[in-house]
Amino acid sequence: MASDPGSAAKRTPSGRAWHLGVAVALVAWTAGSAAAQPAYPSRPVRIIVPYGPGGVADTTMRIIADKLTQKLGQQFIVDNRPGAGGIVAAKAAAGAPPDGYVLHLTGNGTAISTALFRQLPYDVLRDFTPITITAWFDLIIATKAGGPLQTVPDILKAARQNPGKLNFGTIAPRNCSRARAASTSPW
Repeated sequence: MASDPGSAAKRTPSGRAWHLGVAVALVAWTAGSAAAQPAYPSRPVRIIVPYGPGGVADTTMRIIADKLTQKLGQQFIVDNRPGAGGIVAAKAAAGAPPDGYVLHLTGNGTAISTALFRQLPYDVLRDFTPITITAWFDLIIATKAGGPLQTVPDILKAARQNPGKLNFGTIAPRNCSRARAASTSPW
């Protein structure tokens, strides 16, 4: 049950790719003295993605990397670093020199990890500078077509009447979808 079926079409990754390309180019170009530094990028740029290949984040970043490569004349490489709810990727990005040649895609896993762990190998506020939003995705609740659960109230009622018998799935164990479902869940 999507809240606005047309909203996804308004936020296509290819449209966002151009905006990200412009934003990255402008931020990198204006950082420091233009006369003292070679044109950016003068070598390949790595985009660390905290998810495995083939998913929506990977695909989106590959589209963006391709557009950036075309627009800026230097290769942008997607470097998938899945694991530990995004901590592996964030640690790699935080340890990179702050020269614009390592970019980091972050998502809701960063917020969740910050809340779940007492200590992380990075500080989200100190070690990262937000550049732009590349994409966002609607969350949906889906059930079997023709089944008895057709609305959210139907699902909640069934969960209350059958404690421990309804299941739900999310993309990862530590993400906003899971946290939201668990916080409102009668199961």
